[in-house]
Amino acid sequence: MNELMSHMEATIQANMLRYQCGQAIFCPGCQNILDCTRAVSADIYRGRDIVRVLLFCAKCFDEKKIAELIQGGIDKAAAKGITDGRVEYIDGRELHKAGLLGDGDEHGLPVDAD
Repeated sequence: MNELMSHMEATIQANMLRYQCGQAIFCPGCQNILDCTRAVSADIYRGRDIVRVLLFCAKCFDEKKIAELIQGGIDKAAAKGITDGRVEYIDGRELHKAGLLGDGDEHGLPVDAD
């Protein structure tokens, strides 16, 4: 059961990242087109609500140390009560390795192996 829930959560994250990349289109760090297999999303929460979503290509996320910058901003925002300090990262590289992103049909959706 736990494995099923883990797979469902990963599938939902993959679909969320696909949607986010389709909406944003460009990385705000380098202005390159976002590829969901190489994108990282940071969802910032207050309670159960997402108050902000930040999306970067993996290269900008790693090279510009975006996680550290986000944490600095989160600490300040939490002190003001804007957020509770919780951030959830969705890394397209990990989802791609798990076979949940990419290598699909022309729309990037999984292809049945039948």
